[in-house]
Amino acid sequence: MALSCPSSIAPSAIPVTRMDSLGRPDRMPPPIDMSWRAPDPDVPLQVCLRVSHTHSLQSRSRHWAIFWDVPYQDSKIRANRILHVVADQGKKIFVNYGPLTKFVSEEDRWSSRELALGVINLTARHQLEVIASRTPTSPASTDWNGQDWVEAVLREAVLLGLLSRDPVESALISARAA
Repeated sequence: MALSCPSSIAPSAIPVTRMDSLGRPDRMPPPIDMSWRAPDPDVPLQVCLRVSHTHSLQSRSRHWAIFWDVPYQDSKIRANRILHVVADQGKKIFVNYGPLTKFVSEEDRWSSRELALGVINLTARHQLEVIASRTPTSPASTDWNGQDWVEAVLREAVLLGLLSRDPVESALISARAA
């Protein structure tokens, strides 16, 4: 059974178009990837869905991201490997910079909800990163946003057996209601 999608977009319609650059602006460098300071370890880790800006009144305006914690030398600093798309408001497109390791601020942690998707090993996380790197951004629909991109990535991960359907479905239901 396929993962459910927002009622405005049929599962077979995501994604139907691909921007060759995945929305990346020409001559614009990607954000700095801190994986050299906090590498992804070869151990099973909990992969989660982060729903940011939970104070927003409109659920479709909340930012979603797939992430997992990666160890960092300073235990007071939280590092995440993150898969998401970000809005480029100037061009009205979404940009996929690919998998990045970022440090997470206390504000980000307080203003978001984290939903468990499953525990997976390093090989499966690398496969999840490949899916995310290849998932198109900004289909022609004006209703499309980064939540649809996350759902498309998770749908593919379930189809490939990287994540189990039930925990992913449960997390998506909670994310939509957050």
